[in-house]
Amino acid sequence: MGRLQYWTKALPILADAFGGDSTYSNVSPATRSTVDGFVGIYGVHLYCSMRLQKQTLSANVWIDAEDKEKNKQIFDAMYRRKEQVEAAIPHPVKWNRRDDKRSSTINVELENVVFSDTNLWDEQFKFLADTCVALKNELIDPCADEIREICSK
Repeated sequence: MGRLQYWTKALPILADAFGGDSTYSNVSPATRSTVDGFVGIYGVHLYCSMRLQKQTLSANVWIDAEDKEKNKQIFDAMYRRKEQVEAAIPHPVKWNRRDDKRSSTINVELENVVFSDTNLWDEQFKFLADTCVALKNELIDPCADEIREICSK
């Protein structure tokens, strides 16, 4: 199983989940372990990650507006929606403010993933699609104006 083959099959499903012409519609498959979607907000990235060795698949929000203080303000704005986000996602959400680092992350991970069995891919793609859509709809979009305000200062 190659990453290119995996992302080639996953990306159309991700694009369709967002309604076609949006977050993942202009993303090309690659051999990397991650694919990044476009959310239209500076400093906020929605990406999918596969870790073959750890056997994990995750949907993630990465916050890095290139300024540690702004990043933590963005994280805090998003964290205020913790209850709504966790109610919309049926998997544990990891909130990583990472005060010792410039960036912050929010991760939803599926463990014990068998990437070599292509019969299981549809279920994995559904996890990525459903989770990314929920992160965008319940977390990123509701915080968009506040994030833009933070970044404009």
